[in-house]
Amino acid sequence: MKRTILFLFVLSILHISSRVGLAGVRVGEEVRVRLVPVSNGDESYVYQRTRLLMEGVLAEGVTIGIRLQSRGFWGVDTTTVTIEGLTRKNMLPWIENAYLKVDEFFGLPLYLALGRQPLRYGDGLLIDDNASGYDAIKLSAILPWQIDCDLMMLKPAESAGVSPDNWKEKNAYGLFIKRKWKGITPQISGFWQRDRTIGVDKNFLGFHVGGKVGKEVDYRGGIIIQSGKGGGRDYNGLAYILGGTFQAETRFGKGLVTCEYLVGSGEVAPITGKDENFLSDYAHLSEEEYGEYYIENRSAVRLGDPDFAFTNLKLFKLGLSVFPISELKTGLNYFIYNSHTPKGSIGDEVDIYVKYYYSANLSFRLVYGIFMAGKLADDGADKVMGEVMVKF
Repeated sequence: MKRTILFLFVLSILHISSRVGLAGVRVGEEVRVRLVPVSNGDESYVYQRTRLLMEGVLAEGVTIGIRLQSRGFWGVDTTTVTIEGLTRKNMLPWIENAYLKVDEFFGLPLYLALGRQPLRYGDGLLIDDNASGYDAIKLSAILPWQIDCDLMMLKPAESAGVSPDNWKEKNAYGLFIKRKWKGITPQISGFWQRDRTIGVDKNFLGFHVGGKVGKEVDYRGGIIIQSGKGGGRDYNGLAYILGGTFQAETRFGKGLVTCEYLVGSGEVAPITGKDENFLSDYAHLSEEEYGEYYIENRSAVRLGDPDFAFTNLKLFKLGLSVFPISELKTGLNYFIYNSHTPKGSIGDEVDIYVKYYYSANLSFRLVYGIFMAGKLADDGADKVMGEVMVKF
């Protein structure tokens, strides 16, 4: 795949070289500092994340960009850590994104992106790069009847714990088709994973739909069927999501109410036979959206549950957000976590947060989360997080 990327990259450069003339360069920097004291669970830590973006317009319809990222940790015993689903060495810069985008490739209504780029499909159930980027070739096109089509090949990132030796043995392919129709946007997804390191092939077929009812209600839903074989097992799984958001003006300011229900099948995986754990190697569940403590610490709460994944999980979310002023966002999220197999309660979590936008370049966020263990979990825990975000 590296040779394919290189060939297409060179082909693109040759195609645009006659038009290249630096029309504009955009440089930006983002610094985030977090303090996270945690009781009765994970170790407390402090860390900073710095991101540097450089993006240039080479010619009309031709953009090239690179984003570098560095993370530094304090309060962690090792120089290599896994936090927020990323495995990185302390303070070592790495490439988050490095891409070339070409619009109307060879005069056709095609849009080509090469290199390491941000990707998210299937409500994050299939693909979510988690601000780490995936090495990919992505071709987008607008088909007749205004159908949007994305076709891609991608690789996992080393920040997800994939060694350079195994990188060449892992591939994935995706086809995503959607069309807006009378305020509704249906999407059909096909995603195929190939992992030669363990000899497992997984296939995912999904259907998603989203839309609006008036100006106040957004809704979304999706279902994904997983199949596959390898290592003496049949990989059969199912995941689905239902959700909606209602917004209205109140005496306290703009208010939002969010309700979601997510299910990912799962079980204690057998040595041979049928494995019903739903798991995409390229997906990621955000702790900010689905539980500041539990989603980040699933494996610590119950052995065998992967962090940041939908596997073997039934999740209900009820969220309330209020904007007393446009610069201030306050809210509360309540989560109920249940196990798919065996059936039972993992626990509940309440997250309370305040976010203040001092300016377009400076914001503050304070979060308090409390996880209350259920019958299938050992201990509860608290999490307090303070965050400062600066942009240049």
